[in-house]
Amino acid sequence: MTRIISIILLACVVWTSAAQEICNNAIDDDNDGLIDLNDDDCICEAILPASLIPNPSFEEMICCPTDESQLNCAVSWIQASIPTTDYVHTCGVLANPFLVGYAAPQPFPDGQGGVGFRDGKPGNPNFKEYVGACLLSPMTAGNEYRIDFFVGFQDVDGSREFDLGLFVGEFCSDLPFGQTSNEFGCPTNGPGYDEIGELSVSGVDEWVNVVFEFTAAKDYEVIVLGPACGQNPNYLQDPYFYMDNITIAESSEFELPIVEVQGDLCEGTLVIATTEDEGLTFQWYLDGIAIIGQDGPQIQLSPDAEEGLYSILVETPQGCFVSETYEFERISFQGVEDVTICDGETYTIGQVEYNSPGDYVYDIVTPNNCDSLINLTLTINPTSVGETDAILCRGEIFTLYDLSTDEGGTFEATTINQYGCDSIITVNIELVEPSEGVELEESISVELGESVRIEPIFFDLALETWVWTNEANEVITTNTFIEEYFSLNSETIYVNVADGNGCIDVDSIELRVLKDYTVTTPNVLLVGDGTNGYFKPFLGRKFKSIEQIQIFDRWGNLVFEDSNIEDIRNYQGWDGTFDGNPVEIGVYAFAITVKAIDDHIEQLGGDITVLR
Repeated sequence: MTRIISIILLACVVWTSAAQEICNNAIDDDNDGLIDLNDDDCICEAILPASLIPNPSFEEMICCPTDESQLNCAVSWIQASIPTTDYVHTCGVLANPFLVGYAAPQPFPDGQGGVGFRDGKPGNPNFKEYVGACLLSPMTAGNEYRIDFFVGFQDVDGSREFDLGLFVGEFCSDLPFGQTSNEFGCPTNGPGYDEIGELSVSGVDEWVNVVFEFTAAKDYEVIVLGPACGQNPNYLQDPYFYMDNITIAESSEFELPIVEVQGDLCEGTLVIATTEDEGLTFQWYLDGIAIIGQDGPQIQLSPDAEEGLYSILVETPQGCFVSETYEFERISFQGVEDVTICDGETYTIGQVEYNSPGDYVYDIVTPNNCDSLINLTLTINPTSVGETDAILCRGEIFTLYDLSTDEGGTFEATTINQYGCDSIITVNIELVEPSEGVELEESISVELGESVRIEPIFFDLALETWVWTNEANEVITTNTFIEEYFSLNSETIYVNVADGNGCIDVDSIELRVLKDYTVTTPNVLLVGDGTNGYFKPFLGRKFKSIEQIQIFDRWGNLVFEDSNIEDIRNYQGWDGTFDGNPVEIGVYAFAITVKAIDDHIEQLGGDITVLR
């Protein structure tokens, strides 16, 4: 199993200093709202064990870096891949010289040197650089290890976050990996390496402490750190990061002082203790705040002690440690419990069953093995029963709550009543034969502007209810037929019928509305003739208005115009005059625009011959 932990930077405990927190007096000395260990002034600097990695902080060197790819200046470090990691140091360059504006954040976590590495670059997202080393002694299969190191970030677009990978190999001879390819990517793209952890890390102009914990699956001689295998989405922005102070050792060597829990809380003898040794001083804390007077290696807690997280700070000649916390929760030795169940159910505690309402007292054993008395109030809510009759038409399905059937007989349907208990309804279903229903024609046609009668071609005389609806689910009539139905557009008409038993039948008919917008006009106008003395279009019921009518002589002059005529039935039209005088005989052109009752616009034109 691999555990990945991201932790914050650590600083030395400051016990007395002007304008800073005093870390063991339970007082907010600097008035920042944070007391003792909760204040950043009071964070311990953990003492790391000896690392299996040689030269873990890159401080031992044979030369100052003056250019990229000079990891050979750092003692015992090997270029892990064909893309070459950069050695950075305050005595020389602090980043790849070709990346303007980049520099390792200062100060370094340990010493004056570290490494810089890429996670892709423009034109080559797989250009990944790694730090690798042969271990001073191999990791052993089955042992737990921790790798503790720092990752550095600049405040540069594309370089504030990335996915970090940890890789191990069995043989030092596997370094470097990738053969001769700059696009090889991560170590596991080839043989000999295992990935044991991956973590997204981020920061802005700072160093971030990162910890990996894992159990070695094999004996490993090689450690490789750098980008994870996935493509960095910011590779076009030259993502570049730093690394320093890489410590690897067995997890047990990193452990903080062991806190042991002894005694019996129920008897008031619970003791939290750490190992006592000469040269050590102690201070106990509750939720990070010093417990005044508790400065020995152990603390005793009574059942009514204050709840929270207890920890101990141990000072040694080399530094200080804060132990892992012990969470203390008070045990209630007497409690009240209200329980509600349904009639017929049983509430069980241990081997005792309760199925009657009332007040009870019973003993329980708490998680800390303390006896506790509980006052139980048991309420029993009723279940419900009922019965109903129903008629089911053959071929249909009867549903009620959880009941669904197409058969006759006696059934039970179950639901939940207002008390949250079962409600059981007995349903007596009579299966009946339905009527023969109704049948309509497949379709019927009608001219636009005309109404149509719609009636069945067959229906069973046993039918008692009729409902005719259109496509908008609007009820047209509840009669046996539709006397007159008018529609502007083609649509489907439905009929829903039921017999005396409620057996339903449904049918439909397609109503086709025929839309012929043909308009006729006379071709001769006899001026002064009572029969043919006016010119206008002949419009039937499908039209509702004349939008415009125009008459032109043979030279294109407008001799008559009219528009927005809605009373088309009584409209006379052009009488063959212009300015009150009869026009000359001859051929005249007309242009007419009409609107149908469905708002369709129809335009027509032609000639009319004027005679006397």
